[in-house]
Amino acid sequence: MTEIQPVPRILIAEDDITTQMILSRFIEQQGYQAICAQDGEEALTLSRLHSIDLALVDANMPGMDGFQCCHALTEQYSAQLPVLIVTALEDEASIDRAFESGAIDFISKPIQWAVLRNRMKYLLANNKARQELQSSEARKASLINNAIDAIISINNRGRILDFNPAATALFGFEKNEIADSVRIEHLLPDFHQLIHKKLVQTHIDKDHSPKRYEALAINKSGDNFTVEVALFQHEVHGEMVTTIMLHDITERKRFQDELQLASTVFNFCNEGIIITDKDNIVEAVNPSFSEITGFAPAEVIGQNPSMLQSGEQDGQFYQQMWQDIEHNGSWQGEIVNKRQDGSLYHEWLSVRTVFDHTGTQARNYVAIFSDISERKKAEQEIWWRAHHDSLTGLPNRSMFMQSLKRKLDTADELHLFFVDLDGFKAVNDTLGHHSGDLVLKEAASRLKQALPEEAMIARLGGDEFTVIVEKNLSADQLLRLGNRIIELLSQGYLCDDRYARLSASIGIASSPRHATNADALISVADQLMYDVKHNGKSGVLYAD
Repeated sequence: MTEIQPVPRILIAEDDITTQMILSRFIEQQGYQAICAQDGEEALTLSRLHSIDLALVDANMPGMDGFQCCHALTEQYSAQLPVLIVTALEDEASIDRAFESGAIDFISKPIQWAVLRNRMKYLLANNKARQELQSSEARKASLINNAIDAIISINNRGRILDFNPAATALFGFEKNEIADSVRIEHLLPDFHQLIHKKLVQTHIDKDHSPKRYEALAINKSGDNFTVEVALFQHEVHGEMVTTIMLHDITERKRFQDELQLASTVFNFCNEGIIITDKDNIVEAVNPSFSEITGFAPAEVIGQNPSMLQSGEQDGQFYQQMWQDIEHNGSWQGEIVNKRQDGSLYHEWLSVRTVFDHTGTQARNYVAIFSDISERKKAEQEIWWRAHHDSLTGLPNRSMFMQSLKRKLDTADELHLFFVDLDGFKAVNDTLGHHSGDLVLKEAASRLKQALPEEAMIARLGGDEFTVIVEKNLSADQLLRLGNRIIELLSQGYLCDDRYARLSASIGIASSPRHATNADALISVADQLMYDVKHNGKSGVLYAD
């Protein structure tokens, strides 16, 4: 008659009713019995009423949290009950706390159901193997050979007595290879320290439940890897036998190391980092984010990063950005954002999509940005110095030429004034260069007063200025404007405690009337200005 196997009972400690119902339905679909509790206290009560095979405990519960509940359950079951912490917290401290409280592993939220299904299957099978190994020597051989964990038995001289198939897979040695030539120290170099640790722990602890230790292991190829070890000692025919159960935790250690590294980078890098969920809601920011933006984490977590937008980029810009992210999985570029105090700053932003296990659906978005305001300011300063006269602040010859060529391509009518100060050399020679500089700065200021606001004024060098006016003006209007310039420039200049008097010679050329390209137009205006100088200076000449 076939023996009916009891259905494994799985305790769910979850305060969120929706999550609890989903977990319960999923567990029952796997053929297990779900026992549900809404908090830690109820979970402990139910665990006393029922024989529990596995517990799923939410880390973040009111009252007794998941870590406290896990600790109480493992104590109640003498560390024989496997407990999975279900958590959205994946920081190093939470992971450490989970394992310190007795959890055998953790499941991250959002739950990956295939992972949970296989993890439960593994833990139930593994726990069953552990229990049956301790309770029934008669079934020892079968359990050892079918256990998922590696199991090695040795005598008190370190000679290997038994080596199950999982141990063969883990270490690479066949059973017949280890009979005489391989000792336990070859596989676990720190074995004797582990035995000593167990003896000390057994002496200290009142219970004799098995403890798990982390150790370095070496396989047949000489490669090192990390295992979790549990030691059991018992007598067989008057001889002390130590049974060693080993579980390869290399991947778990690698994950922890990567998490620690990522945590270090996240917290100490100079760039600001924003992590959002698939709906672009902020889940986490690093300290540099707060340093750059002025926003505390609590002010942005749960918000959309659009709260940082300055309005410098329009909706079409962001629409194109998200199209690139969805199509390419990433985007980078320069944007202007707004700090908490309302001030604007330039940043270089890189956004990358984090996909789920299928590689097709976005799970998170990670944005990394640098404050490039100082660099932009320096670039603008360099550009300004390259295109402006340092004395007067007016555009220089280079910028004048660029602007003239550009305006000639677009303007229907354009007028070019060449202005040369009369008598400036005498000021320099008699009053000195300092006074000459004062005159040039004052002349630049008076030109701005005389001309329309939209006119472009440039200093080509020395005492020579140019003016570009984009307006439909008659010859009379141009001459009146030129005479207005002469009137202002001819007024006295106070140079420290002395006065200087100057005038100006002005030549005016128009496009398209006199020329349609920059060099030709300059040549006409320049020649007209020199004609004024040769005819007595202090005048305006416009070629009809």
